[in-house]
Amino acid sequence: REGLPRVRRERLRAIGVDAEAFLAYLKSQEPTPAGKAEEKPLDRDTVQERAASGRSLAGADLSGLDLSELDLAGADLAGADLSGAKLARAVLSGADLTGAKLVGTDLAGAHMAGVKLTEADLSGADLSGADATGADLTGAVGEGCVLREALLHRATATGAWSSCCCLPVRC
Repeated sequence: REGLPRVRRERLRAIGVDAEAFLAYLKSQEPTPAGKAEEKPLDRDTVQERAASGRSLAGADLSGLDLSELDLAGADLAGADLSGAKLARAVLSGADLTGAKLVGTDLAGAHMAGVKLTEADLSGADLSGADATGADLTGAVGEGCVLREALLHRATATGAWSSCCCLPVRC
């Protein structure tokens, strides 16, 4: 048997401790090496729970998830991959999506007041009817995004949105 030397296993057995269970416990307490986090894939419920408890979702792979109508207000989603995700009518007010990848994401009717989308990639995203009042879109890319009836009052869009389609936008 590997793991514990025979003498140690015998000593543990002598005091009534299952050596294999003890070894499994010790292994479970070992820190995970940097860069090799073993987190389970995120699903809708886990995303909602983490956002509600204020835990960061920065850099998370949320691509393709249906997060429609979730309350993600103030969530840290910086650098997250939300490509192809459904966030229709979701509440993202005050969320940090700096550098996030939102390629082809459905944000129709989303509540995005004050959202930070600095350097985000919104190529092909649908923001139809979204309320992005006061959003920071500085340096964001939005090629082919849909802004039909989107509300962008007081939004900062320096260097962004050079080729969005399906206007008008309400400002």
